[in-house]
Amino acid sequence: MGKVILHIPHSSMLIPDYIRKDILLIDSELKEEMELITDLYTDLIFNGKDVVKFEFSRFVCDVERFEDDKLETMAKLGMGAVYLKIPSGKELRYFDNVKRKHIMDNYYKIHHARLEAMVNDKLDKHNECFILDCHSFNPNTNYVQMQGVPDICIGVDNYHTSAKTKDDAISIFQSLGYSVRINNPFSGSIVPMNYYNKDKRVKSMMIELNRRIYIKGRTEIDEEGMQRVTSACNQVIDSVENE
Repeated sequence: MGKVILHIPHSSMLIPDYIRKDILLIDSELKEEMELITDLYTDLIFNGKDVVKFEFSRFVCDVERFEDDKLETMAKLGMGAVYLKIPSGKELRYFDNVKRKHIMDNYYKIHHARLEAMVNDKLDKHNECFILDCHSFNPNTNYVQMQGVPDICIGVDNYHTSAKTKDDAISIFQSLGYSVRINNPFSGSIVPMNYYNKDKRVKSMMIELNRRIYIKGRTEIDEEGMQRVTSACNQVIDSVENE
């Protein structure tokens, strides 16, 4: 076991039946929306021994958002830790504070407790850990619509990401022909709040893969693209592990 933790928060499309009952979209609408914003196949691309994966759809809750909506900019759009709207602005679910608390207690907090426990374990064994925050993005969704979006977005944090880590990742991806941007169109990387801006032993970097480099059409895997980007990500993981 090394120091790297692979954090995979958005790869699942699973919604428990009792939560599905509160969602206003019909099945076909919900399927379409989930296909648009799920980080499809990131759990296949990023593979390793030490993985913290959220096993449910981000339409159950989004474990990458701040717990407190007052701190979360996306909450203004109805897409805080518990989504009230879909990216188009359409209402997503019937909701109240009791249901929100249930979801936060039984999904969000449990996931973050798992992540923090693994961070603690790495620190005990190695006196450092590295969280690789593993994502993909759909270049055709409302919240990404930008010209010239890159193949790879690397999210860094001034406190928790070293220049060497960032530069090595850029070098690996660019050497394989991918275009790369830093903190564009997404920025930052997850760190448990107990360590955020407090402990430099906890390092973190986000990788956002443009779905066009490994998906054909809406959801079909491009086998060649999938193999290529998986190999590239494995090289980044190895680089971080050996840093």
